[in-house]
Amino acid sequence: MRGVAWTEEEEDSEVIRGLIHVAKNGDNAAADGSVDKPFLTIQAAIDYAVANFTLDSLNQVVVQVGPGLFEEQLCGRYRITVKGSADVRWNNPTILKNTGSVPGDYPLKFESADDYMIMEDMMIIAGSYNGILGYFPKAARFKNCGLSGRFIETSLDTSGSYHLYLEKCDIADGTGKFLDLTGVDLASWRKVEFQGCRLEEVAPTVSSTHLTSGSYLQFRNCYGKNIVPSISGDWRLEGYNSRLAHNLSGSMGRLTFGAAGRPCEMINCELMAGLHFTANPGETFAIQNCSNNGFDVSIPDGEGDITADVDLTDCLYQGNIQHNGLDGEVKLAGPLRNVGGNATNKFRNIQEAINSITTVGIIKVFENYSSLAELLIPNDTTVVLDGQRAHSLSFTGDIAELGSGEKLSFAKFTEIAGGDIEVNGNNAEIHICDNADVVARILVTAGTGAVVHVGKSTLVGPTGKKALQINSVNPTELIEYSLLKGATGHSAIDFSVAANNCLQVKFSTLLHGDLAGNDPITRSGGDPIVSVYCSAGNSNLTPPATITNDVSSAGNVADPQIDF
Repeated sequence: MRGVAWTEEEEDSEVIRGLIHVAKNGDNAAADGSVDKPFLTIQAAIDYAVANFTLDSLNQVVVQVGPGLFEEQLCGRYRITVKGSADVRWNNPTILKNTGSVPGDYPLKFESADDYMIMEDMMIIAGSYNGILGYFPKAARFKNCGLSGRFIETSLDTSGSYHLYLEKCDIADGTGKFLDLTGVDLASWRKVEFQGCRLEEVAPTVSSTHLTSGSYLQFRNCYGKNIVPSISGDWRLEGYNSRLAHNLSGSMGRLTFGAAGRPCEMINCELMAGLHFTANPGETFAIQNCSNNGFDVSIPDGEGDITADVDLTDCLYQGNIQHNGLDGEVKLAGPLRNVGGNATNKFRNIQEAINSITTVGIIKVFENYSSLAELLIPNDTTVVLDGQRAHSLSFTGDIAELGSGEKLSFAKFTEIAGGDIEVNGNNAEIHICDNADVVARILVTAGTGAVVHVGKSTLVGPTGKKALQINSVNPTELIEYSLLKGATGHSAIDFSVAANNCLQVKFSTLLHGDLAGNDPITRSGGDPIVSVYCSAGNSNLTPPATITNDVSSAGNVADPQIDF
């Protein structure tokens, strides 16, 4: 009998297997594959199996290889498993090695559609851990193997799919790639799956394009040490429960994705080296329950955890722990944004969060900010900043200038301090609502359809300024349930033009900075008509010689003792 044959029940089908032995003391000329007469080389055992066994879905052969170094090139076939002798600690391993310098010296030969490889419990080494393992296979599966080297794009390109599956493997490559797949308009698509693998000092690189879509690179339950994949061409990236971006020294850069319009999905992954996108994924784009933070984080201070050369649209981004935060090119699905503190999914600063908003966005602030630069609001964009009744903002100069269609709201801050908030465009809007103390001047310069709204807030003019300066007849100003006070020597509100029927005040207090009998509303040009009722001031709110109140029964109170 050639080799050893036995049967085993697998579910409800009987599978016939053959077992062929290989050992360092074997003899190819005298071998029959038994324990007593093993083959000397692995390839001789494979060739023997092909010649002497039926290989189909009900019949497979195991080539059992003893410990030792085997320096040869293997060409496998369907339903033949090459199984080594190493244990989980790599004691007494079976090692397949070749120089990996030219095709005839690659450890693995994949040069025809019939070349098929299943290997278990083996070490496969190309050169000095940095050579070529072989061409990308038509079909190959490695389980509990150690692989050192890299796969390159195949010289054979037939239709259908090419599939490389690695399960519980240790993977390293002295060149830093392991996968180096390039090419344009290839006939076949590629599948690479890592399951429960450990990858070290590798940057798998896939950039090929294919006439048939479907190529993907997938990681499941993998651990990476110094791993930064690079994906482009028309590849899909999937990562689940894995450490995918790790770069302790910082010299390897970030995980890079540049496959325009292809899905990118990472769930429960560690991304401590950060991500960089050179193209917008489109289709399925999801990053959920991932972390950019940890002991081994290598994202430089002042840089985003996720950066991009293009806008990234409609990203489903949920439950992620940030290091510095996101850059503004990341356009999250939905209106909510976070900045500061330990907030999940946070942007690295307020301006980056603003930049991420395409139409309407609400930015929740989770820490106090000081020395802020002037905020830049995109055209035709609505931005709401929410201090959550716990945080403050301080600006080094002016706060914002609002142009055409630019709408900005401050809500629920304990304190805001800065210079001007200028309204200077058609349909621009500023809303200051439910804030404890705001030191700023609202400067109304221009804007048909523009709106100023102060509600349930205290607004005090900064040094040398009013709280509200109206220099245009077009915008509408509404003050309700609020306190407005000018700085020392200044009124709360001043008109430089006759802005008739634009200012509306109700249930509010208006104070001159010097109190006493100084008018809280003044005009330096024109005689404006206003609507003020149920409000109070330290002096007459609408001096009859200069300002006309359009409300006949206003119910206003003027008393020099009013200072709150």
